[in-house]
Formats: sequence, structure tokens, C-alpha cells
Amino acid sequence: MSLRVAPPAISAAVARPPRLGAPRSAPSGALEAPLRADSRAPLGAALAGGLAALRRARRAPRRAKTKEKSPDYKTFSDDLIAVLQNAEKVAQELHQAQICTDAVLLSLLRADSACPSGAAVCAAAFPRSATQAAEYVVRRAKSGAEETPSTKATRVRKGVVMHFTPMTARCLVAAQKEQLEMKHQVVEPAHLLLALLKEEKAESQELLAHLGQNPKDVERRVLTTLQGPLPQLRLRAADLLEELKASASEAKAEAAAEPSGLAEKLPRAFRQLSEGLVERSVETKLLLLAALSGEHLFLLGPPGTAKSLLARRLATVCRGAFFERLLTRFSVPEEIFGPLSLRALENDELRRKVEGFLPTADVAFLDEVFKANSSILNALLTLLNERRFDNGGERVDVPLWTAVAASNELPESDELEALFDRFLLRRSVPRVSDKQVPTFLRTALASDEEVVGDDSESPSPVLSVADSEEAQRLAEDVDFPEHLLDLIIALRAYLRDEAEPPVRLSDRRLGKAVRLLRLAASVTGASEVSELDLLLLQHMCWDKEPQQAGEVRVWLLERMSADGDADNLEKLTYFVCGVEARLRVPSRSAGPISRARLDIKSIRKPLEDTLKARQVKLQKLRRFFRDGASPRLFWLEPEDLEDAENQLLPRVEEQLLKAEETLRKVLELELALDIQEEPARDSCLDSILGVDGESEPPSMDEINQAAKRMPKDLHMMDT
Repeated sequence: MSLRVAPPAISAAVARPPRLGAPRSAPSGALEAPLRADSRAPLGAALAGGLAALRRARRAPRRAKTKEKSPDYKTFSDDLIAVLQNAEKVAQELHQAQICTDAVLLSLLRADSACPSGAAVCAAAFPRSATQAAEYVVRRAKSGAEETPSTKATRVRKGVVMHFTPMTARCLVAAQKEQLEMKHQVVEPAHLLLALLKEEKAESQELLAHLGQNPKDVERRVLTTLQGPLPQLRLRAADLLEELKASASEAKAEAAAEPSGLAEKLPRAFRQLSEGLVERSVETKLLLLAALSGEHLFLLGPPGTAKSLLARRLATVCRGAFFERLLTRFSVPEEIFGPLSLRALENDELRRKVEGFLPTADVAFLDEVFKANSSILNALLTLLNERRFDNGGERVDVPLWTAVAASNELPESDELEALFDRFLLRRSVPRVSDKQVPTFLRTALASDEEVVGDDSESPSPVLSVADSEEAQRLAEDVDFPEHLLDLIIALRAYLRDEAEPPVRLSDRRLGKAVRLLRLAASVTGASEVSELDLLLLQHMCWDKEPQQAGEVRVWLLERMSADGDADNLEKLTYFVCGVEARLRVPSRSAGPISRARLDIKSIRKPLEDTLKARQVKLQKLRRFFRDGASPRLFWLEPEDLEDAENQLLPRVEEQLLKAEETLRKVLELELALDIQEEPARDSCLDSILGVDGESEPPSMDEINQAAKRMPKDLHMMDT
């Protein structure tokens, strides 16, 4: 092809004098004339912003030696120069003052027979969607850009130089880097498209999201259009990665568990308990969790916040005997456990008539529980924990399913800590917020019934003790991953050593907490406890201050997103660096090549396991957040899910990307080392290792440090 009149930005770019040490030959044809005609063009004028920007840069004080690298436009093919020429026209069409990456991308998508390599690469990268992609770029650019008087003046004035934006300049530099690594003679449109795909903030990423295409898949299709051993090697490594990730996804899909029958009952019970109540979703779910697990719930809050109402409704839902008392320091045991039997006294026995009192109740509500005297408190300890009551000289079992205790204040004396520890689940109940007061008032006007949802026509209760026993039986088959247990151990140490005031979890409390988490997962149909289930710990791990629940929640979110096997991946990465250091030599003999093959093969399996684990974790989280109505998310509130999604997903995606990039490098090295022809093998290794580039090999100190941190089951590298 021939270039007629190049736009000023491209003319200045291609007219640059050759850089010292650049071994590439310039394209033949039309490029030679402008190169000879104006060999004194200022260095990097187009990328630096033209002559005016260059003068300002010269007048500016000297900065650090590092500066942005400029591409060698002499190595650009005629087709790529044509793409950049058209990009300037597209930028004017889109009312842009500079040539942005969307203008370059649109120029690529519009490539026709006059630009054969550009048309071929776009047809391969966007099969059946190149036209749709081009229309989307134009629509997006025009909708997001408003033409200002200054922009219009710049656009209509003839001879005005349109410069590349910094992002476009980076993509051009990256395109030349792709060409150098692949040992190609010139930079082609395919190299530029690969660079655009790797620029995370470029408009190409939004285009791919709009088209529903994975950047990795598009990159693989682009690689099929390039010749040479390195593109084919990269393509093979990408295929292996995709196969590995697909196998991890299929294995997880097969292991998914079906929701249990209890999972279907929970929403119905929740509706009956919370009907007509405003901002009591958390308290209702905790009450259901306490009932299913056989634990007890403590509610802290001012009077009139529906604490006793929830307990009464639970007794209605389960059709159980209900007991309720307001305790004071003047309360006597007879009010709680029943009066003494006169007939038993005739036989010199101290027995109580317990019918209708706490020892025969299924659901109990004890208001102001910490104001009771010591005789009542001591009897409560055994009754709540062991479900047994000493009646005279006999210890009898009690049918108590769950107890709800309420108080306006927390216990202050140490003698009350034993009783407080019996209540595994704890919740501070605030008054209705100002935002929800209108809803609360309308609800109050609509009905003045305290207990609703009686469902008396139903032949059986919504939930029963039998459901609780089934839930506890199902929980025994649920797996508790080791790394989550380690996280709970770290939380216990944090609350004891760093929290203010410190929270000292008893052994009984800690054991019950993990069993409750396992039960919470089992009733929603899970086969193992997940990171999100651990958010329930915020309702179990506070003591003196209710605000500590929020601190526990923040700590859990931060630690759940941490990389559990980051140290192992770091060791493996150092190992790869050591292998690369031994391969960065002018001539590679058979011995080092053979040793490198063994080392790379030994590290591939641990990296594959790491990638699979992170892939499974990411897919599990995505499935959770994608299906907001899933029974698996029953115990969590919308704000919990939103915070978890905002904090967990980006970090887990980043962790997966790190493992993927490390494994990609290992696969490329392994494939390159398996090449039998020495010139092709050395060429691929040089490109992968950056021998011809500017990357610095690790120092001997780094290599020695890496050797000390290597896993013992791997080959140790020579240092």
C-alpha cells in the first residue's frame, strides 16, 4: 500500500530518527520518503504532545532518569500506519481533542481490504460481531462526549496536530514490545490489538464486557493469526489454562449440594415471625438459628422493641409451651420453677410443682434476667446448658427448646458472666430508625394484633423440635475447611490480645460457635462451611460492648479476602525466578536445559492445585452473590452481602489472576524447553525471559533467599 499525505501526528511519529542500537529495518515503500524528507523531526514529538510540549519539557527542571518510553515508529507496518491515520479521522468524528484508545480500536474494527492484516485480525478476534462492536464504540463515544467551543475550534482548524493520549501511547509501546518478543519484523495491527486487550483501563475492556466476550478468549483468537513459535506456544499455554479452569468448574458443579427440606421451611417461619415488624430481620433470623441449634438468644435494648413479641411468636410457630417472666431482685424461685408441693413436704421432700413453669416450657422469655437473685441464677445455669433441673433429690430432663433473655443493660458483676456465657447468640436491638418510622406507623395503623400468622388450620407446626434434631444430625456431615478453622483461631487471638476492651471467648463458647456455623450451613443445603457463614460470628463474639460486633464483622471481611495460600504461591514464584535466572545465559547447554525441565515440571502440579482452589473459591462467591434469593444466603442481610461482595470479589479475582499469570509463565517455559530445535527453543526462551528486553534478572541475594524458602518436595535450584 502507499501512504499519500500522513496526518501531522503520524508524520511526526514516523519521521523520527532511528534509535541507537535498534536492529529493526524500516518498512519498505512509502515510509522511506518521509523518513528521508524530514530526518530532523524532534524525538517523540507526537507522544510528548508536539513541538510546544517538547519546548515546555526542555524548560522544565530535570526530573528522575526514568521516563516514558516511546515506540520506534519505523518498525510499524504499512497497515498499522494506515490504522493510526484513520484513528485521527475517527477521533475528529467522535469530537475528541486527542486520539484515544477507542478511536484506535474503532479504526481497527473498520479495517477493510485496503488494510488486509487489520481486517483479518478483527475478523478473527470478533467473529460475527465486528460491525456490532464498531457501532457500540461510536454510540458510546458520542453519548459520553459533548462538543465544546474549544474542541470544535481544534477540530475544524486545518493543520492542527492531534496527539495520542498517554494511554494510547502506552498501548503503542506495548504493541512494539509484543512484536519484539515474538521476533517479528514489523509491528502489525494484531500486536496493537493484543496491547489494547492488556490495557485494563482502555475502552476495549468495556467493549468486551458489552459483547459478553472474555478478553482471554479474544487474545487466543488473535494469536491464531500470528506466525512463529512464540505465538503458537502462548496459544497452547492459554488452552491448557482454560482446560484446567474448566475442569475445576465442572468438579465444583458436581459437588454442589441440594437444599434440604428445612431450607424450604425457613422462609415461611421467617415471614410468620417478622410479619408486621420493621427492622427486625436480624433478630428474627437469630431466633430461628437459636431454635434450630438448641442455643439461646440474648437481646439487649430499650423497652418496646419487640423483644418479648418475637419469643411469643416462636412459641406460636412451633406450637410449644411458652413461659415468660419479668425478673427483679425480689423475684423468688417459686415464680420461675413452680411452688413447693405440699404433699411432698408431708413426706419430708422438697419438690416443686413445675407444670406451667420454666421446667416444662418449650420456649421461654426471661426479661431483665441479670436482675435475678443468686438462687434463681444458679438454677438457671444447669437448666440452660444441660437442659436439666434439680427437683428435690432428682435431676430431671426439661423440654426447653430455646430461651430468649432480654435486658436493658449488660451484666456488670463477674458472678453474672457464667450466665451471660450461656447465651451464645447476642444482639443489640435498636429502636426503629427515623428513615423507617413512616413505614412503622403505617404498619401500626393497619393492625394492632401482637401475634399474627397463627396458621391454626395447619395440621403440624412450621418448625418443631424434630426439625432441630434433624438439623443437628445433618450438620454432622458438613465439612469445615481447615483454613476457616485457622481464621477462627486468629479471631480468638485478636479479640483476646488486640480488641479494646478484650473479649475472652470461653472454650465452651468457641466449641458451640463452630457447631452452630456448621448447622447454619447444613440447613441451607451446603456440604461445607463457607467464608460468608463466618459473618454470623459477629453475633457470638462480643462481650462488654455491642459495638464489638461491628469490629468482628470488619475484621472477618478483611481476613476472609486475604490469600490463604499466598505464602506458598510466593515460594513457588521465587522458585520460578531461580529457574529463569539459570536460563538467562548467553549459551544454554544440555545440562541446564534438562535440569530446568525437571524443576518446571515439579512446580507445575502445586501451581495447578493453587489455581484450581482459587478458581473454585471465586466461582462459589460469584454464585452466592449472583443468586440473591438462594437459600444459601438466608442468614445474611443485604448489607452483609453488599459489603462482602465489594471486598471479597475484587481481591479473590486478583488472587486468581496472580496464580494464573504464574502458571502461564510456567507453562510457557515448559513448552519452550520441550522444543527440540535449539534456535527456536532459544528464541522462545529469550522472549519469555526478556533477555532482549529491559527486565532485570534477580540478584544473587534474592536467589539465595528464594532457595531457603522452597518447598522441600521440589527440586532445589543451584545458586
